[in-house]
Amino acid sequence: NRGGVKIQGQGGFGREESWIGYATAEYPENFPLGVTNTYLGCTITVPKNSTAFVYSESVVDPVNIDGINFIAKDGRTVGNTNAIDFHATFSGPIWNFVIKNCYFRGFNRAINFESTTQYCVAFVDFSDNAMAQNDDVLYFSDIEELNVTTNGSRNMSWGLNFEHNRCHDNARLIRGCFQKDLVNIKQNNLEGLIAFADGTFPKYAIDLEVGGC
Repeated sequence: NRGGVKIQGQGGFGREESWIGYATAEYPENFPLGVTNTYLGCTITVPKNSTAFVYSESVVDPVNIDGINFIAKDGRTVGNTNAIDFHATFSGPIWNFVIKNCYFRGFNRAINFESTTQYCVAFVDFSDNAMAQNDDVLYFSDIEELNVTTNGSRNMSWGLNFEHNRCHDNARLIRGCFQKDLVNIKQNNLEGLIAFADGTFPKYAIDLEVGGC
């Protein structure tokens, strides 16, 4: 409910392509003494059309996720396979939503914000992560506001920090709406652009609606 939560893993992949299986002589710091081909980290494998973590109801205080590999079990396929879903129904925002040192591979939406409240997050800090083969990395869904006849208003965040991320072969990195606070997209590796799992291409690799920041 209203309490904050921190999920701390032992470590995520430090780049967009996994080094599992590489010779131990190349990366000796990744292996315990006397053990070969074992990665010291934390991995959550997510079945198709499932989600690893779901935040719902009245989440208010900070959410912090650090040092976890999120891997789609069947790879990127058409469906609804997400690493993190945010569905808070609280009338105000959560403050802050922090994801660092994690790895995301093969998801339709790595992080999906889909709340009944348009202003659902006060600040998103997504930094020092690695990701590959995802349809969308940060995705803010459309909502239908009351007394409005057309769709298209997005869930939004007051502020964004998207920095020092290693992004390789994703379809779209950010589909978001941001207002009020600083929007910082800086020093990322944005290599490769692929089609969605259904074969279509996004119009933009980064699709932002920004106002009054």
